[in-house]
Amino acid sequence: MNRADLSSSRPVRVGAFVAVAVLHLLAIGLLIRAFAPDFTSKAVDAVVTTFTVTVKTVEPSPPPPPEPKGGAAEGAAGEAGKRAVPREGAAPKPKVAIPRPKVAPPVAATGAADSSGARDEGAGTG
Repeated sequence: MNRADLSSSRPVRVGAFVAVAVLHLLAIGLLIRAFAPDFTSKAVDAVVTTFTVTVKTVEPSPPPPPEPKGGAAEGAAGEAGKRAVPREGAAPKPKVAIPRPKVAPPVAATGAADSSGARDEGAGTG
């Protein structure tokens, strides 16, 4: 048996490819529009701002200050500056009173003995 020639011509295949590509781009565009509505306006603004040119005029620089005439010789010490005077002040009173530490309780011992516990050795290991 002979096989039937089911392949399509080249222009039909190219047209189908272009149609599928356009449909994919349209679907992607609709998804972007649905989930990020301001994305397209931001993209357009970004593209437009790259081509927007703002022309600014350069202001002339101010003339240099005039040099002082006469005065002290170069390299000489200048006049003494003002002396710093500290202001009087004190730390503010704390709003929360800090409690004083309590005296520790007396030691539970008898006099000046240097041992504790049982007086006689017992039969145990301790």
